[in-house]
Amino acid sequence: MDSHTAHAGHHNTTGPPKDLRAAVRYALEARVVFSWTDEQGVAQKGLGWTRDISPKGVYVVAIGCPPRSATVSLSVQLPVTDPQSRAMSLETRGRVLRVDIRREGGWSGFSVEHERVSLCAS
Repeated sequence: MDSHTAHAGHHNTTGPPKDLRAAVRYALEARVVFSWTDEQGVAQKGLGWTRDISPKGVYVVAIGCPPRSATVSLSVQLPVTDPQSRAMSLETRGRVLRVDIRREGGWSGFSVEHERVSLCAS
């Protein structure tokens, strides 16, 4: 029994493990500015882009990432498809659930569970 099916409470030998996420995730590549306060109380800031987003959270790809369990604020610049439209951003605050560190200077990423979300026009 693999870890995916073990959590589901049954043994699945006929196909790939089931995705047990609670929310549907949408692929979205959008610019993100994020910030958090480190263990020494110093404000930190980073830039990246979203890999995917859901009603429950967002996955951000970046060179530098906040640590797991940090409270982070994010400003996701939503893509504008109509030149007549105003720019929109998704302002969210949440907790870092997972950090994926890449080796040899590659991009890393982190997932955030939303605690508060606002949609803002600029």
